Amino acid sequence: GRKGFLRNRESAAEWFQKAADGDNAVAMWYLGWYNEDKKDDAESYRWYKMASDRGGVKAKACAGVQLVEGLGVDRNPVNGLYLTFRAAEQGSDVACFNMGVWNSEGKLLDKDKNEALRWFRKVVNGSCEFKHLHEGYIEQASATIEVLERELNE
Repeated sequence: GRKGFLRNRESAAEWFQKAADGDNAVAMWYLGWYNEDKKDDAESYRWYKMASDRGGVKAKACAGVQLVEGLGVDRNPVNGLYLTFRAAEQGSDVACFNMGVWNSEGKLLDKDKNEALRWFRKVVNGSCEFKHLHEGYIEQASATIEVLERELNE
């Protein structure tokens, strides 16, 4: 599991590199995550993009956020939003969370509380197939649902 990965990062990264060399999209996503954790945004984006190009849903969500925010890559909100939306539709909880945030803030997308609720509910009710969101964000999504529902009922 992930605990073993965290304990033996360097060794795990070597094995993931071997799997990625064999065109394994899951290994590419792990290498993206590994490099993101090491604060190497350019390298993490490179791996996320490769995995995304091979159909990796988690990687698509991560690459999308990096494009929106310009982390390790030139900022491109249009392409980032597209990737994130596709990943959300394919069941990434990270992508659903970000779509909820962007719909509730009205910065990247038009402010749409109902659409934000739709995305946040997918995160909280566990209907996303690809779960890679940290627990604190699930709690944040739940709290945001309460706020948005209260605002809509006022």
